[in-house]
Amino acid sequence: MIRFFALLMMAFALSPASAATFLIGVDDLPLMDGLVESSEEALSFDKPDGRIVRTSATGPVAPEEVRRFYVETLPQLGWISAPDNNGGGETEQVLIFERERERLRIATHAPRQAATQMIRVHFSIEPN
Repeated sequence: MIRFFALLMMAFALSPASAATFLIGVDDLPLMDGLVESSEEALSFDKPDGRIVRTSATGPVAPEEVRRFYVETLPQLGWISAPDNNGGGETEQVLIFERERERLRIATHAPRQAATQMIRVHFSIEPN
């Protein structure tokens, strides 16, 4: 309970994370301003060895903005950047973070058509 309140206080104090919105089922992972989470795609459950979360969000933001937001914000919430061993594709940028016994993967999918500004961001948390 104390950890929850500490994380909540840190989230409000985050300069890049001026958003007070968090992902559905993940009370310690902020949703970047400009992104809208798809509640139909949200999946969250606890296992004996940790939680599993899958969700996605879309919005008219640049992939670089998403990357910058999470690279600046997540370390303030205890997440440590980790290498991505799987790599990304031509239209995908991947960020990996770890905290305690969890691994967070954020994959940003940019459309191939330059005229389209909407991107999709997939979030997944699994036991590490």
